[in-house]
Amino acid sequence: MNRIYSVAFSLILLLGAQSAVAKSTDMQQPILIDADSQFLDLKTGLAVFNDQVYIKQGTIRLFADKVNAQRVTGDSVDAGKKYEFIDAFGEPVKFELTLDDGQKVNGRAKKLHYDVSKGMLKLNDDALVEHQGGSQVESDVIIYDIAKEQVSAGRSTTTLPPQSSSKK
Repeated sequence: MNRIYSVAFSLILLLGAQSAVAKSTDMQQPILIDADSQFLDLKTGLAVFNDQVYIKQGTIRLFADKVNAQRVTGDSVDAGKKYEFIDAFGEPVKFELTLDDGQKVNGRAKKLHYDVSKGMLKLNDDALVEHQGGSQVESDVIIYDIAKEQVSAGRSTTTLPPQSSSKK
């Protein structure tokens, strides 16, 4: 189950948080965003990427139909540097990443919402997070509260692999 929780940290890494951990070197990597089209409103700080959106940072990959990213605007010290929220939409949105131990984590949902100010990550509609080791959580809604380090889900199905027995 701890592996599933680390996925939330890894997603936050992808979405711009500075304290998250997927593969520890991922934050030092450049972010590549590839999309069929994009729109950027420099006044409001809204960036919209449409059609076959692919985001890569280090080992992290995100695939979506559409991504909206709202940067902090105004006179704030964080203006233009940090995000207020990031929304990804798809049929489904998919992500994959590699943890420091080399294990792979994959997930999907029709909508992914990250509220930076609240430190909340929400996967909506047919959400699934699975770890290479065999554990997974599936629910209509999976929410991760970063500050409290808590994961909650609506009606869910959790699969945990059997513990390996060691012979003495």
